[in-house]
Amino acid sequence: MFEEKAGSDMRALIRKAATTAAVAAITIALIALTAVPAFAVGPYSAGNTSPAYFLDTNTGVSSVCPVSTVSGMTDNGPSGPIPDTFSNVTFSGCITTGGISTTVTATGLPWNFNVVSYNPGTGVVSGTLTGVTLTITINSSPTCTMTVGGPGSGPGTVNAAFGYSTGLIDLGVGGNLEVQTATPGCTGLANLGDPYVFAAQYQINTWTVTPGGSITAINIQPLQTLNPNTGVAVVCPISSANGTLQSGGGLQGAQIGQLSSVSTSGCAAIGVASTSVTATGLPWHLNAVSYDGLTGVTTGTLTGVEATVTINVSPPCTVTVGGPGGGPGTINGTFTNSTDVLAVSGGNLEVQTAVPGFGCIGLANPGDPIVIAGQYQVTPGQTITSP
Repeated sequence: MFEEKAGSDMRALIRKAATTAAVAAITIALIALTAVPAFAVGPYSAGNTSPAYFLDTNTGVSSVCPVSTVSGMTDNGPSGPIPDTFSNVTFSGCITTGGISTTVTATGLPWNFNVVSYNPGTGVVSGTLTGVTLTITINSSPTCTMTVGGPGSGPGTVNAAFGYSTGLIDLGVGGNLEVQTATPGCTGLANLGDPYVFAAQYQINTWTVTPGGSITAINIQPLQTLNPNTGVAVVCPISSANGTLQSGGGLQGAQIGQLSSVSTSGCAAIGVASTSVTATGLPWHLNAVSYDGLTGVTTGTLTGVEATVTINVSPPCTVTVGGPGGGPGTINGTFTNSTDVLAVSGGNLEVQTAVPGFGCIGLANPGDPIVIAGQYQVTPGQTITSP
């Protein structure tokens, strides 16, 4: 009875804090990396090599967007990974015939690339991009707003191709897009049922890492995690990692590195209950997603993240942490060239299992999200850029 009451009192103290130790060591994963193949399954991003082009073939009215980007995930293709999903598609600076400013918004995301054929001689994968819908607003007087998709209603299809040797994504050689709805302001610009063309070419972003190779990362502030559902907090005053980065230019962002080792010590649930954290499912993969040349900051993700955590209350609370619904999870992070600081926060980690019975009551429940924050100094200094 006394032990049970003591354990209950300790839980009450812990719940007043801010995190479950479930992921205390996970976030360090963004720090240490080992070399992998240049093109691998994972996140990708790409920028347009020529303006994105839109055309109503019945009215002859066209719109041009000088800047367009896509990003998503790759998957295994006939001769290696290929762009599989278009999770984010943006257009900016768009102008319609006559110099009229225009807004083009991709909707119904993600769009999906479906392989139809592969030419080993050219290294080109041909297929279709499905799920395509667009909302286009031409700022004429009156304003013309139209939706574009498949025949009648629902999403449409655009023919697509990807070149292994070039890293180019080509869209718009055919398809079945048409104008689905149009406001009265679209008179003379677009009509219901008009065939519609969407054409664009994107270059998958490549990366340069200098010097790369072996690195060490040591925390410059305590690693903190939070379970917002229970209010449980865990702080790890010491954490470090070792690994390697790829080196050189022309690197793909997906799996630009891997985690090789992780360690934490002194972790506690608000100084009350000591906590042990064990990284599992290694290696974890580092993916460079986007780069801001003005700030020198690379934004990326760490994928493949799993961990087992024990909070030493009485009886102990043991949980596993990973992605939603089972399997590995993801942590978001940034690396700043000028300071060599790796900052981690966000992602999709959650508690997957919690030991049944009294141990984890009030501390962690399956499905609880995990919020993290930490900063690490990476040595030797690295410079990561794209392109």
